[in-house]
Amino acid sequence: GSGVVELVDQNVAPGEVVKTPTADLNVVIPASLELSCLPHNSWTVLANREVVLKVGILDKEGNKVHLSDNLVIELVVDGTFFQVTSSLTNGTLHTGVPLVPGQTKVSATLVGAGTCTLATPVTTSTTMEILADMSLVPQLSVLPWDPVTHSQYTVKHTLTGGDSPLTWSSSDTSISTTSQLGMSSVSGS
Repeated sequence: GSGVVELVDQNVAPGEVVKTPTADLNVVIPASLELSCLPHNSWTVLANREVVLKVGILDKEGNKVHLSDNLVIELVVDGTFFQVTSSLTNGTLHTGVPLVPGQTKVSATLVGAGTCTLATPVTTSTTMEILADMSLVPQLSVLPWDPVTHSQYTVKHTLTGGDSPLTWSSSDTSISTTSQLGMSSVSGS
């Protein structure tokens, strides 16, 4: 059903005309769940890098439902691939660390709210792809600039971890260009 919530201000005298704030309230049946993997909103993650798994509830029209504190949501993920380090009591947010490269199924089930259980629990699942952790050496290159000689430099980057194929690129090609071998050329022109 639906209704209107109205704020009653006890400081307003009876008979005084004041527009009070109101809000629409809709009570809906949960139709589906939505799983998100943060911070990059991608289910392809790197091993040993913390991520947050978020469970959302949608009605039959795809509108997001307010997540109350008394929800009962169960999250299932294989402990050999993913370690949950903390969770909210209502099951809507889980922090954890992908452990080893591979693929694992992540499932969430809305069982109910408080002591009220759903006749038919709402379930969803997705696949998390875990890639080997990657690091780039050097992570930071600080190069001196000489406005007279217009210094030029070449920096070799090395990647550890990850899987091929990879593509190298530079975020600002007016400062530096990077070859597909990981060589960055910096030109002071």
